Formats: sequence, C-alpha cells, structure tokens
Amino acid sequence: VTTAPAHAATSAIYEAQLATPAEAKRTEIQNGVVWKCAGADCRGTEGQSRPEVVCARLVRKVGPLAGFAVQGEALDAAALAKCNGEKSAPLARR
Repeated sequence: VTTAPAHAATSAIYEAQLATPAEAKRTEIQNGVVWKCAGADCRGTEGQSRPEVVCARLVRKVGPLAGFAVQGEALDAAALAKCNGEKSAPLARR
C-alpha cells in the first residue's frame, strides 16, 4: 500500500497558454504527454522528449502559444518563437 496521492502520476509538468483560447475543454495525448486544455490554459504530464520538442508538438496540434513553461520555468522569447515555428533569419543557400 502506498501513501502517495492519486494525482501524483498525472500532475502537470508542462504549462502552456494558447494564443487563441479554445472554445471547449479538450484532452490531447502526444508521445505519452497527456494535455488537458480549458480556455487559454493547457497542462501536460511528464514526457520523454526535450521541452522544445514537446512544445513544438503541442503547437502543431493546438496552434500558436503565448507561453510555455516546464516545472514553472518559462521558455524565453526566442525559444517560444522557435516553438511556434517562427524563423529568426532565412536559411543561407549554398
């Protein structure tokens, strides 16, 4: 018998704020991360990928994000822009 809270296995590791709030609550599962979104807020369980990869996968599913944090630590503006698929400079051609 364990005394660990039942929610421990599903506690949020990732927090995201949608640029455009969702019209209805939704749950998404991507590569082992369970996302629960309501309004502009999404919370996700722990995954096996780097946070930048988790962020980019969420963007592909729900659209641009206004914010993304891992265990309370927010991505900086450059990392969030990259997550949202923004290119900071055109690729050099050879």
